[in-house]
Amino acid sequence: MDKSKSSIEIWIAIAALAVSIGSISFSTCWHYDQKKSIKQLQGTQNRPLLVTVNSPEINKNIKFGVPEMEEDLLYLPFELKLEITITLKNQGTSIAELIAWAVTDRSSGEPSIRREILDAEKRKKWKFNKSADFYKTITIIPNGDHPFDFTHSIKNINEEREFTLHFWFLYKDELGNLYDSYYWARYISEEIDFPMNKEKKIQIDRSIIDRFFQFVDNYFDTKMYIGKEAETLSSILKDIQLEQDNE
Repeated sequence: MDKSKSSIEIWIAIAALAVSIGSISFSTCWHYDQKKSIKQLQGTQNRPLLVTVNSPEINKNIKFGVPEMEEDLLYLPFELKLEITITLKNQGTSIAELIAWAVTDRSSGEPSIRREILDAEKRKKWKFNKSADFYKTITIIPNGDHPFDFTHSIKNINEEREFTLHFWFLYKDELGNLYDSYYWARYISEEIDFPMNKEKKIQIDRSIIDRFFQFVDNYFDTKMYIGKEAETLSSILKDIQLEQDNE
């Protein structure tokens, strides 16, 4: 047999094999992408959607420390502790089963929890709640609602006297698809002059406490988790549960 002819046949065979492998790879990727797209479409069209009914209902409890003088300026340390109720309504077409929910405060409104939950140190700043067992599972049917209660002490106020409450709710539908609802509410406090009585003691009444923060604006976002992202999040939630059980 002619060597050149034999060489050509070998290269033709190699090319055919490469085309075959490429075709199989393309087909596999195409079917994966199709499956992923179909799941996303199904999750978008027939999904639970938890939205906030109104702004958080808040009871303020301010604990003042001992006043301190520094260069003719009076500093009044305080702790702002909030009792918060926020109500979510399911505006979707599928039952929402709550998995975890959390609140924290930040000096800005950047939706940070989706990054911070991946960081073992940063997520320690969040207080996560989790359904304890089957009998305590929280489910919200379409058009149904449910109030969630939080107690939280504010730790982050910026130079403009603003702070933002961040709320995160993770839930799943009947098929096990994961979703979240992310909500934040921004507040600002007035610059306050504290009156003093004849004994040079600071006078604090309810009107001053109410001026410590006023609602400014809010933000809402939702996300669907699929594939490896959903698996990673589920694994992290197990780690969070262990972290909080060991505290």
